[in-house]
Amino acid sequence: PIIYINAFPGTGKLTIAKHLVSLFQTGSVKLIHNHLLINPADAVLDRDQEGYQKLRRKIRRAIFKPLIKNEETYHCAYIFTDFQTDNDLGINTSLEYMHCAEERHCQFIPITLVCEESVNLKRL
Repeated sequence: PIIYINAFPGTGKLTIAKHLVSLFQTGSVKLIHNHLLINPADAVLDRDQEGYQKLRRKIRRAIFKPLIKNEETYHCAYIFTDFQTDNDLGINTSLEYMHCAEERHCQFIPITLVCEESVNLKRL
């Protein structure tokens, strides 16, 4: 399956994702946290520069392609962490993960984490 954990920064998505990975046999679940996908784009363009979102999309597609095309990846579940809001960009980005699962013919498990604002502010 493709497990997609979406939450605000500081909510604990990476901590929870790492714990989920630890519950399974080594190598059966792989974690791709959002900064693995963000940092290459940030190294090239500032977030407000033209082309930044397009570059981010290309990076995601480069990761999704072998998950879809390479049958050797099918024995693993993949956990992705992300922070997307409910605007058009966030919705469309989240849908990319769902479409990856559909093309891979596997289950898509979306998870949205929430926590109280006061707790979140303490964690940041």
